[in-house]
Amino acid sequence: MNLAVLFETMVPSRIATKIMVRVFFWAFIPLFLSGCLGTKYLDENEVLLRKQQIEGNEELSATTMESYYQQETNRQILFFPVYPYVYLYHWGLNNYDKTEIRADKEDKMVEINAKIEEAKAEDKENKVERLERKKERKEEKFDKKLREGNILMRWGEPLAVLDTGAVRTTTEQLRLLMSSRGYLNSEADFNIDVEDKKAYVTYNVEEKTAWTIDTFQFRTDDEAIRELISGTLEESPIQQGENYETRDLDAERQRVDELLKNNGFYDFSRQYLVFNVDTTVDDHKAWVEMVVQKPRSGTHKRYKLDSVIFVTDASESGEEEARKVKQYQGVTYKYYDDIYSRKILDRRLFIYPDSFYSKQNTFETQRQLANLDMFKFININYDTTGGRFVANIFTSPLKSYQTSNEVGVNVSQGLPGPFYNLSFKKRNVFGGLEILELNGRIAAEGVASFSDPENVYQSREYSANLSLIFPQFIFPFSDNFQRKIGEYNPKTRVQTGYSFTNRPEYERSNLNAALVYTWQKDTKIFYNLTLADLSVIRTPRTTEAFDSLLLTLFENGNNLINSFNSAFVSSVSFSPTFSFNNYGDYEQKASYLKLFVESGGTTLNLYKPRFLKSEQMDSTGLDFYQWVKFFADYRQNIPLNQNQSFAWRINAGAAKPYGRNEALPYEKYFFAGGSNSVRAWRPRRLGPGSYTPRLADGSRDYQSLFEQPGEIIFVASAEFRRKIIGFLNGAVFVDAGNVWTISEDRSRPGADFSLTDFYQEMAIGTGIGFRFDFSFLILRLDIATKVRDPAIEEGSKWLFRPFGDREETVLNIGIGYPF
Repeated sequence: MNLAVLFETMVPSRIATKIMVRVFFWAFIPLFLSGCLGTKYLDENEVLLRKQQIEGNEELSATTMESYYQQETNRQILFFPVYPYVYLYHWGLNNYDKTEIRADKEDKMVEINAKIEEAKAEDKENKVERLERKKERKEEKFDKKLREGNILMRWGEPLAVLDTGAVRTTTEQLRLLMSSRGYLNSEADFNIDVEDKKAYVTYNVEEKTAWTIDTFQFRTDDEAIRELISGTLEESPIQQGENYETRDLDAERQRVDELLKNNGFYDFSRQYLVFNVDTTVDDHKAWVEMVVQKPRSGTHKRYKLDSVIFVTDASESGEEEARKVKQYQGVTYKYYDDIYSRKILDRRLFIYPDSFYSKQNTFETQRQLANLDMFKFININYDTTGGRFVANIFTSPLKSYQTSNEVGVNVSQGLPGPFYNLSFKKRNVFGGLEILELNGRIAAEGVASFSDPENVYQSREYSANLSLIFPQFIFPFSDNFQRKIGEYNPKTRVQTGYSFTNRPEYERSNLNAALVYTWQKDTKIFYNLTLADLSVIRTPRTTEAFDSLLLTLFENGNNLINSFNSAFVSSVSFSPTFSFNNYGDYEQKASYLKLFVESGGTTLNLYKPRFLKSEQMDSTGLDFYQWVKFFADYRQNIPLNQNQSFAWRINAGAAKPYGRNEALPYEKYFFAGGSNSVRAWRPRRLGPGSYTPRLADGSRDYQSLFEQPGEIIFVASAEFRRKIIGFLNGAVFVDAGNVWTISEDRSRPGADFSLTDFYQEMAIGTGIGFRFDFSFLILRLDIATKVRDPAIEEGSKWLFRPFGDREETVLNIGIGYPF
């Protein structure tokens, strides 16, 4: 089938969308209702643990205390009192027979073993290896089924039958928790109410008065250790007046252990740190003493490096005597072939002779050497034999040449489409640890026509890029400065590339060159400075209908037509990205902030090349753009428990064109709507402002036929996410936002931004979503319904018609999470 036809058949029409919404809605009703019957699986003397709650806590959060439950209630779907997981488990249990599984396993092993013996007899080693791997996979599959049950049992869960022993243990754990947080006289008990074979457990806790730190001191006979600890006591989690908490003692033990190991005490151990605590000094006061105990030798030795030896090709075989030896900045380098710049390597080393041992500097050296993408492994060990302290750095080179290819599914604003990437990498091009990369990409995607979202066409993209990456800043900085910033993983990327996009309305090519600096201290903050981004953009083909549309807009004061002129585009940009608490693993509360600021055509204020258009030369030469742009994107993920989380996002930005044509390059505009924006609107069809598209007869265009670019954007989203079964996750979400123009646009009345009433032009949508979490990708389906449409006349903006016939409900297909 032709790819374009395939995309067209995949795109749901308004009728198809309504059908799919109903299918998704009603398909889960039987499963939900079946879960209500959880109690039917109980034996005569059993009761269901229906609910647990904690009462009486004032200081400690209920969420913290609930994590100490020794027994969990059965999971529900959202907040409905149904138990589909119990139903799934028992459905699977009714079809589960361990004897039959063991027999199937034995038969399968006999079958595979016979094939293995046959392959061995035929001396087919490759076939034997394949069969051995197959046997191992099959065996593990059977063993997993025997251990954990069949797939329905693993997706579901057994009935939570009340265990009074677990309730008593939970009560004791809650008392111990409160005691560990300073409430030494705390009390806890429980009460169980049973109604209709359902148990409701209430844990009654009383924290009482907390003990606080009256005095904290430490004791040691080692003068060096005393000096180190004394200089950092303000960093201690144990502070006068704070609650006495045992977790603070553990944190202080960890802090001091790290402090000493980063200042020469190589063989120090946490076991030497002992706490003495007296809680009888005064009323609700605690006296805490930390003692640094002596080792058997009598003193804690402080190690200083005698030498550092760096073997750059440790995996290479040969006579050790054949290795060449050279010194640089006090470090001894050993190698068979002198292929790496010692000057560059030295900038990624943070351990030197005559310096104290530091665990932190050791890890930093490993991390920065790994960032070079030159070595397959980096191993650093310390040798204390012979009364000397020697650091040995062993590395093994990666292959000089590397090729890779990737086939996948891509989606940016329409329906998913295939892509193919081919890349070539050459390491250490000039001996200075540079990397040469050549990348090619072919991609197709289903996108709605610029002027009709009901007609979806195949959008094709072809691109090739050549990059040269230097492990330093290519700038006349001093060598001393370059060494100091080595811990920031500085890189310079010089790149050039060409891309070609073929859309239904136009073709567009981009010849690009850029100079980019990147650096980061750790995984928390990443900086990107594009010192020069130069492009020559051409639009060799536009359709007659598209030209007519652009001309009509121009006649009404809209300069969008200038965005499709052949042009020279130059810009400078800076973008810091902050990741707080390892954003992206979704297992802990974490957040993400990305800022972006860009100035386009800045140097043209001082100098305009002759090949650019001027007022006297409108028919030849390249057009140019000048603008300033700012964008901010903040996201946060808050896990509620192991199965639920809450995530939200706010992003806002503005772009102001100025200069000759007062237009932005089309790619620099903001758009709203689609699977990663306000999902109740078609991609790029929301807004701007309260602008109401009209059809030829003057009636409102409910399908928002044309893409709607804007110069200001504000979008906010919130999602409640929940694991359902296996690889299927669900979400309930609310999106709000819009785009606006900075100046009045006569072709789109109501499009301009007003600080006093922009909030009245916010579009709001809500819906439910399903995420199919496969190991290689996350396929996302979101069904969104308009709740508030700013383009509708006053008095009718609020609406909720999930099955309406005016584009009230939209089905979005996406790859990955929306944010």
